[in-house]
Amino acid sequence: MSRGKRLNIKILKYPGVLGIFVFSILIFSFLAFPSSARADYPAQGVLASTNILSGATGVTAISDFKVTATIPAGTTVSVQFSQDNSNFYNSSGTLGGVDSCANGTTTVNLSGLNWTGAILFYKLQLATTNSTLTPTVTAVQLDYTGTAVPAVTGVTYPVAGTVMSANMLSGASVSAINSFAITANIPPGTFASVQFSQDGSNFYNSSGTAGGFDSCVNGTTTVNLSGLNWSGGSLFYKLQLGSPIDNEQTPTVTSVQVGYTGTVPQPPGGNTYPIQGTLVSTDLLSGGANGKLTATDQFVYALKLPYGTGAQRLLFRRTEHCFKTAKNPL
Repeated sequence: MSRGKRLNIKILKYPGVLGIFVFSILIFSFLAFPSSARADYPAQGVLASTNILSGATGVTAISDFKVTATIPAGTTVSVQFSQDNSNFYNSSGTLGGVDSCANGTTTVNLSGLNWTGAILFYKLQLATTNSTLTPTVTAVQLDYTGTAVPAVTGVTYPVAGTVMSANMLSGASVSAINSFAITANIPPGTFASVQFSQDGSNFYNSSGTAGGFDSCVNGTTTVNLSGLNWSGGSLFYKLQLGSPIDNEQTPTVTSVQVGYTGTVPQPPGGNTYPIQGTLVSTDLLSGGANGKLTATDQFVYALKLPYGTGAQRLLFRRTEHCFKTAKNPL
């Protein structure tokens, strides 16, 4: 059972220009670098975080967000929140709204947003009416229910990438293509989608929309392809994987499976073999001196038995015969 977790982020302030911040992914610090000895601050600056819940799992509630700040007279600090890094809200759910912070520690209750999942971005807005004074935020803290956020690796992923298959049904005789199942791990802030083609050039979703995709869920997604009325030994798929919201996470696909009516397709090498066959030799003793086997005669053979195959040899001894079998079973 997941327990409530508390994520602490230290924020350091150095004398310098308000609003020039760098997010350090390694030490979770935001730094305002000094520009000169004079105290001359702009009227306003904004600090935007990355996803502070990246990598956590089982996040069923996002509860409180605490801001610790020193806010001199004539300066202000406010904060807003997002789960898509595009639309930001205050704790009341007002789009574009902010929650004001007081000098010291301010607790913002986020439970009214009913947000779940391992995604949370925040923006701190720092402002001053006196160019010689600046507010300073020293720490933020998030209380939530879920697993701990793992250590930051520094690895980031592209926004999106695509992988295209070879023909999955090459060499098969197919009367109907029925379904496509995909098993994937899709962390919050990432996505996986799939589309299909019979010529490897024009791709469709399961509804027949050209260029369309079917979205996948975490776990196994089964896409019904019967509506396309496709048949024949040709099916390509294209997977689109992306991390548009949290580039520290990536979706992974572990398996795909196509359901169809027809014969078994060719293996990747293109060669197929019958289940069983028989080889009959010519007369091995033709032209021999005696025309029969003796105690000193030998029959030598070599076999190569790939995994899942077998061979049988027939030995003659006078008028008796017996079978001996060599197998490399499945």
